[in-house]
Amino acid sequence: MSRERFRKALLPPGAENIEKLKNIVKEGNYYGAQQMYKTTSSRYATVGRFSEAFDLLQSGACLQLEHEQCYPGEDDLAIARAVLMYLSIGNLRDANNIMDEIEKVAEVKGLQFPDSELMRFIDYLSQTLMRDALSLFNTLKQKFSSSIERDPMFNELLENIGEKFYGVRRKNPLQGMFGELFKM
Repeated sequence: MSRERFRKALLPPGAENIEKLKNIVKEGNYYGAQQMYKTTSSRYATVGRFSEAFDLLQSGACLQLEHEQCYPGEDDLAIARAVLMYLSIGNLRDANNIMDEIEKVAEVKGLQFPDSELMRFIDYLSQTLMRDALSLFNTLKQKFSSSIERDPMFNELLENIGEKFYGVRRKNPLQGMFGELFKM
């Protein structure tokens, strides 16, 4: 069995983790649940189980809003992670749907939807991806780089988005470091 398949086999079904995390939230351990949502969804994404990672993030963001427990400065990160993960596999429709759903939950609960540079970036990005605008995509990444750098996973996801929507080839990290050496 390959290492990747072995790692996939070790993770339980995503729905199982969603139920566990819902119970943690019901017990009032909001911070612990938030940390577990982040790490667990990252594990699913790492082994290629993207739909389960999305489900976890969506569940976590909505559940935290329902319990009025998005932490200042962190709520926008959770939302952005979910949206960027959908976009990284070329799924603009569901990325927009998750934004709409979270906005509705916030409105029903009388909560303020996060107003941050990162949320503005996500909004502009989704509009940009609806048209053939690679230069605008690159400009957005530069303009909002400080917001993007808040989560190390964002740059990787944006590389995938560039590849899916604009055919941009991913940068080889060794190319810059050893490129000159191999030319000799």
